Amino acid sequence: MTEPYTLYLMRHGEAAWTSPDPERALTERGREANRRVLDKLLATAPQIDRILVSPYRRARQTAAEAEQRLEMVAQQHNCLTPDESPSATLEALTPHVARHTLVVAHQPLLGYLASLLDRGDLKEPHPFATSEILILELEAWAPACGRIIRSLQP
Repeated sequence: MTEPYTLYLMRHGEAAWTSPDPERALTERGREANRRVLDKLLATAPQIDRILVSPYRRARQTAAEAEQRLEMVAQQHNCLTPDESPSATLEALTPHVARHTLVVAHQPLLGYLASLLDRGDLKEPHPFATSEILILELEAWAPACGRIIRSLQP
C-alpha cells in the first residue's frame, strides 16, 4: 500500500475590512491566532513538504509564518481564491501537492475542498473558523478518497 497523503487545510487569520478583498491584511489578533495554531500543528505534524497559498494578502501573511518556521517558500496559486471551483482547484493543484502539504486559503473554497475530498460532494462546505487547520488523510488526490482526521484551532 502506498503511503497516504496528509493535507493540512488552513484558513487565513482574522483580517481587517479596510481594503478591497484581495488586499485585506491580517489584524494583530489574526497574527496571534495563526502563531498559536501553527504551534499546535508543528508540535504534532511529522513533516510538511510543501506550502501552497492563495495570492490574497491575508493568506500570504498567514503562510509567511509557516514559511519562516518550516524554512521553505510557499508556492502561490491563483486557484486558491475564495470563490474558485473546488473541482477545478483540485485538478489545478494535482501536479503541485506533495505527501504532506499545507494549503493556506479561504472560505468557502476550503470548506468545499474538505467536503469534496472527504464525502465526494459539494452539497455543504465544511465550516472553518479563521486560523483553523483541518487535517485530512487521503488515499489518493481525488474526491471521496480522504477522511478528516482532526481540526486544530487557536
